[in-house]
Amino acid sequence: MLRGADAATAGFLLGMRRGEILTHNLVNADTPGYRTEDPVVRGFAAVLFEEIRRTRRPLGEGVLSAYVAGTRSRFTPGPLVETGRPLDFAFEGEALRPAGAVPFFLLVDPEGNLYATRDGRFVPGEDGFLYGPGGLRVADDAGNPIYLGGAAFTVGPGGILDVSGRIVRLGVVSLGGEAPAPLASLDRVGGGVFRLTDVAVGGPWLPPEGVTVRNGVYEGSNVDLGRELPALMANLRFAEFSGRSLASAYEALQRLSDAAGRW
Repeated sequence: MLRGADAATAGFLLGMRRGEILTHNLVNADTPGYRTEDPVVRGFAAVLFEEIRRTRRPLGEGVLSAYVAGTRSRFTPGPLVETGRPLDFAFEGEALRPAGAVPFFLLVDPEGNLYATRDGRFVPGEDGFLYGPGGLRVADDAGNPIYLGGAAFTVGPGGILDVSGRIVRLGVVSLGGEAPAPLASLDRVGGGVFRLTDVAVGGPWLPPEGVTVRNGVYEGSNVDLGRELPALMANLRFAEFSGRSLASAYEALQRLSDAAGRW
């Protein structure tokens, strides 16, 4: 009976956490460059053996059936939104070499830390640098922040800027597939921005073969409402069932306690 209450509690908590993740996806359905998060659920066996090794408890005592161990970002492309704005950029095409690679625009902070994003809506800052989402500077193909300095510039095909005769190419990092660095090297810091961690690759930071950089458009969120809404409703039913199971378990415990008190 106690184990039944444990299982119901685990199910209820699992439903709550999974619901938070699904709701966060729906809230960001219109956020440019947002990548859908999928909950990573760990099963009973993995949790059980971890608990045994960590606490040396008796088998099955106080071990939750499952829990959300984290999230995994989904990197399918989102729809392109036409704006006609010169400093809006997006990727077109499929990576042929390295096969299966996912390209990202490269961002850099004042300390030189590198970030990646699919949100290509860039704006010139008052300090002359080109800025992307999260207040981060847009990097060139050498990983250096792009400086416009108030000079006249034109935008050509392939993410190339002509800044008063100085040619600057947008930095693009490719991850996943057969690229040198895995998508697991991305650490989400907010919205559609990821910090690059343990990426053992260097410049030049160029798009993979088969992918072009197009301006005048940006990539929207890849949240699929036709998938997320039914998943949220199913999770709500799951959480409700777990809650009812938990209430039933404690009612049974209360009746057992009352009966024991009369003996």
